[in-house]
Amino acid sequence: MVYETERDLLKDIYITRQAMVRVGKLHGLNHPETLKISRQLDDLLNDLYKPENRHLLLLSDRRSQVAGNGVNIGK
Repeated sequence: MVYETERDLLKDIYITRQAMVRVGKLHGLNHPETLKISRQLDDLLNDLYKPENRHLLLLSDRRSQVAGNGVNIGK
């Protein structure tokens, strides 16, 4: 999938990561739902590294260096 804005993809990554942590804590890391969400997160991270989304990766790196605290998805 090609994302038009950095915010869209990074927001999806952030939300999916939070869901995976929440489900993992509740049901365990080997639970089918945790594994399903983990695969979804893998797909999103793979999207971030696709050539057509490379500009988003560069922007996120630049923002995290400025913020000094990881990816900034904004509000």
